[in-house]
Amino acid sequence: MADVKGKRRYNASGRQEQARRNRAAILQAAERQLNRGGYAGTTVAAVAGEAGVSVETVYKAFGGKAGLVRALYERNLAGAGTVSAYMRSDAMRERESEPAAVLREWGLLTAEVGSMVTPVRLLMRAAAVNDQEMAALLEDIEHDRLRRMRHHARYLSLDPPMSLGCERVP
Repeated sequence: MADVKGKRRYNASGRQEQARRNRAAILQAAERQLNRGGYAGTTVAAVAGEAGVSVETVYKAFGGKAGLVRALYERNLAGAGTVSAYMRSDAMRERESEPAAVLREWGLLTAEVGSMVTPVRLLMRAAAVNDQEMAALLEDIEHDRLRRMRHHARYLSLDPPMSLGCERVP
């Protein structure tokens, strides 16, 4: 007997879009909760309730409260533009060879990203005093930040400046 129905491909785009919306709602709720209650005063259950998702959804997407803070930091580090600050930095570095212009552009990106990232960094620093996960996250982020700073210093020390082949370095 022949198969009357042909094989259909599964289209997961609706599910992926819902996951993207859930993730955005969770991060917005987490940001509000953390700004109101601080790290210790925020629970995953409160974030899930405000976002309209289950607690399990938050844990699956972010792995817990420290994962939420990391995701907020990374989202803010990407900047406010439709193109991430990392990509804009790389594109600028490819088109600019004058160190003063490179520093000016990096300064603009730093001002944009700094105003978004600083509240999250301050939250991490306060929470790291009593929470080992936050202390480890802060150490990880500091290590990455210093690596990027060294990369930029090496780039500017070259004559003429040229790409060092390091990805995701604003």
